Amino acid sequence: MIPKPENGSIPSKPPSQHPERREIYMTILNTTVGRNTSIVSEVYREGEKVVGFGKTDAQPLEGGLLFVPLPDTPLCF
Repeated sequence: MIPKPENGSIPSKPPSQHPERREIYMTILNTTVGRNTSIVSEVYREGEKVVGFGKTDAQPLEGGLLFVPLPDTPLCF
């Protein structure tokens, strides 16, 4: 991951050569009922070895209400 330039242009160097690049671990969850979220953590390395992860940022669960019809009783989650 590299930061986007403030003026919105394309970075001048490829990601592998950018001085401000960061490695992240991203998990994206999409459900069959239209709900989704993403979880992101920065990865810390010493050489080729992973030595830790940064603070985990999770977006709130997005999507509409989920209705589950039970016999004569609609429930809303």
